[in-house]
Amino acid sequence: MKKALIIICLLGLIGGAHGDEWNDTKYPENESTTTDITETFIFPYDLDKIDIQSMEVEIEAKEVNTGNDYDETVWIYNSSDEIEYLGDIPYGVSYKKFIINNPTHYAYNNPNPEIYLKFNATSKVKNITVIFYNINGSSYYESYTKKSTCAVYFPWSPENTSKIEIIVKKRFGGDCVFVDNDYTGILNEGDGITTFTIDEKNATSYLNDSSITVYIDKSDDGTSDSLEVSSITVKVYYTNKSSNMTNTSTNGSNSGNNGTTTIKTTRTSIPKGAMLMTLISIPIVALIYSSRAPFPRKKR
Repeated sequence: MKKALIIICLLGLIGGAHGDEWNDTKYPENESTTTDITETFIFPYDLDKIDIQSMEVEIEAKEVNTGNDYDETVWIYNSSDEIEYLGDIPYGVSYKKFIINNPTHYAYNNPNPEIYLKFNATSKVKNITVIFYNINGSSYYESYTKKSTCAVYFPWSPENTSKIEIIVKKRFGGDCVFVDNDYTGILNEGDGITTFTIDEKNATSYLNDSSITVYIDKSDDGTSDSLEVSSITVKVYYTNKSSNMTNTSTNGSNSGNNGTTTIKTTRTSIPKGAMLMTLISIPIVALIYSSRAPFPRKKR
């Protein structure tokens, strides 16, 4: 019976070890606009004292229109005037970054080398940015709005180029969301909340400087794509590395675009999972005990 009781108690502790939550909400807009939004959240805890489990970004928006989405394929010419497959931007994805680590292989059209791109969806408009990185650490970029092809000359020799980044953004009406400059996804169609879940590794990387920046790139496909971003909430789930941290519950306000920010930190002294498992374990222990108890002997 003692062994069974110990196992049940351990299960209760494991089930309740869900950690703590910090969250912050900002309210950037109270009407529909076509203006892009940038909000920065300050994370108040020292990463040396906690372990990040995950992070969620919740965006409440109205009148979201994803437009006419499509599948895009990107091709690139190499130095031998041959076309090669670079990658896809499938339905539901509006932004993608391609990284080329062997620039000399794609130095098309010598002796005036260039990066030459071709797109499958020749009738659709794309925003294209090509960034060249020099071996000495400098960089150079050019941006274009194209449909079918795009040619960009090398700003220096291909041999002095360490890598090239090619960024392609569809202009189909999807509103892109970025967290610390990393593309996270697009807002869901219509009115409601879109939630993006960020894993432990990336969340820890984003919080390394004690801040998180959320950027919403509203579609520039025409002037009618107007939407309202009512609120942006960042939730961080974490566990303490030390058990001597005090319980905290904090509410405050900072200035956002409209001067309103809500900050809430929640610490759970007794995990709900542990309480639930404890309640469940009581009748189980009673049942085990009763089953092992001897039956009363009949009187002769």
